[in-house]
Amino acid sequence: MVVFKGKTMSIRGALASAMVAIAMVAGCGSGNSVEQIVGDLNSNNTMRIASSYVLFHQKNNYKGPKNKEAFVKFLNDPSITGNLEMMGFDMSDIESVFISQRDNEEIQVRWGVAGSQRGCYEPLAFEKTGVDGARIVAFGNGVFEEVEDQATYDEFFSGKHKPEENARKDSTAPNIDKNGNQVN
Repeated sequence: MVVFKGKTMSIRGALASAMVAIAMVAGCGSGNSVEQIVGDLNSNNTMRIASSYVLFHQKNNYKGPKNKEAFVKFLNDPSITGNLEMMGFDMSDIESVFISQRDNEEIQVRWGVAGSQRGCYEPLAFEKTGVDGARIVAFGNGVFEEVEDQATYDEFFSGKHKPEENARKDSTAPNIDKNGNQVN
């Protein structure tokens, strides 16, 4: 995955995340197809934190972890080891996922962010320093953005940014009526 400064990168995040979650829960998929999709979605530790946060949502009635201790306890649950391995976690050192490979600093996390059955569009994981003034912010829907200005970073970290409103407004998904028919 290539990151361009100041641009949002998406890997058809919400749809791919949902498909991956269904495949993992159902245990289907052979070969590298599911592993490849999950690997692409989790190319760095900041994305791994966001994706595993969404996994926490799925296993905890869409509630976010209240703190790092609760999250690390969840990450050490043997029932999700396969999921985490596909994401690229080093299972011998779970704590290492909290360190950004780009700036070697601890990734900052917004604790207690709720999800929903529709997913999570919230920014969840943040590089502290980044590279050349640009820091990765990872969202719960498989999107990340490389942020250069402090005001945008602060808006994301504070939770003042309303990504679900933006996601609906800019969505390329077709409008569907209550009978499942596409509406123009």
